[in-house]
Amino acid sequence: MLYLLNATKNASSRAEAINNVTTIKDVLFKKMMGVTRVTENIHNKITELFGKIGRRAVTGTYNTTSERFKELSALGKNLSGKVLGKNPSELVEINGVTMSRAKWLDKITELDGQINAEFNENFAPPALKARLSRMNHAVSDLYDKFKKMGIFWSRKTLTTFMAESTLAQEKALIRKGVKAGRNSLSYNLSDMLADSNNNILEIARVLGYKDTKNIDKLSTIKANIKTYVNGSAKDGILKEQILDNISSLKRDVKVLVDNKAINPENAEAFLARFDDLSDGLKNFSEGKIENILGIYKKLLPEDEYDVVSQAYKRGIKSLDKSIRIETEDYMSKLRDLTLGSAPTDILTILASLGVLGYHLGKSKDADQRQSIALKYGFPALAGIGVSLYCNARLYAGSKALIVGALSTWVLNRIGEWGDKKLKSYKSEKSAS
Repeated sequence: MLYLLNATKNASSRAEAINNVTTIKDVLFKKMMGVTRVTENIHNKITELFGKIGRRAVTGTYNTTSERFKELSALGKNLSGKVLGKNPSELVEINGVTMSRAKWLDKITELDGQINAEFNENFAPPALKARLSRMNHAVSDLYDKFKKMGIFWSRKTLTTFMAESTLAQEKALIRKGVKAGRNSLSYNLSDMLADSNNNILEIARVLGYKDTKNIDKLSTIKANIKTYVNGSAKDGILKEQILDNISSLKRDVKVLVDNKAINPENAEAFLARFDDLSDGLKNFSEGKIENILGIYKKLLPEDEYDVVSQAYKRGIKSLDKSIRIETEDYMSKLRDLTLGSAPTDILTILASLGVLGYHLGKSKDADQRQSIALKYGFPALAGIGVSLYCNARLYAGSKALIVGALSTWVLNRIGEWGDKKLKSYKSEKSAS
């Protein structure tokens, strides 16, 4: 299975290389616009506008998530009576600890306060502003690296998305910091398994499918971690076996790195994945939301608990969406904007409108103008809407290319279909 996943990931990486063509186009146009002060200012203003749209999308999604977490606190206060039940002094055992219902309510209040404090520390406007500033700094010299077009005379142009590779390490560090804040709020065995699988896949990608010996060892580790998780992490002997296997494999792989048998882009970061794999297993602990839900489950009726559980799941789902938009979508969009994508997007729109104006100017009568409006006008105007939508949703890189190509094809087909229908209708009308 790892061989297949590894091959799929490598193929995906090579497919991403097509974005280098877009980078070349954007950088060349930015260089052209930089010839005079006026055109350079126009280019910068358009980029600033699109940047503001992106930042608004990020802050907007976190505002929504913040409201979700405020609702969770309000829900907890509304449930306090049901937590206490008919006898607040009743003793209840939860995870080996016995306390009265009243004391457990105090614990819930304490955990709720910690959840709100950690959310604000990691995801409130000041923390978000600091990360956005860090992202701006990360991309600040990206254009200078790519404006010398000789950089594209490289084998990497055909195998990797070069601008993304340049930012990959800083992007990963930012994502790791944000994820740590998220995991402090909510983390369970399924999350740990997903993190382990991701580290294993990245290690396999660097080792390559030809290293069958070490890939087989990785596959065994992967299968054992899954078995460990499925057993609710209670098999201490299996846990120690997995940790020993990870340590042994790291030693073997480090020899390969030292001898230059494999050449990861960042050897230190690559080897650190083995430590992440071990630490995830050794230091696993549930998040505060899992802790608070564990208490609610013992104190509330089943139907009430289901309501609370679903509310917390919605909150975490909203947070995960916000994190993805910030650390993946926005930073990718910032990368493209720095290289000059916004003005070329505008230029594409203007070119469509120019084609429309040209054909309308050459039209002979009202019927021909109606035909042109359907064949060229509808796709052009609808294309503006698609472009604005893509920018508002922070589509960048391959996603933007795919959506743009598909929408252009669909809109052109709709325009042609509408033109044929109108001509057919007029033909039937004139015949009758």
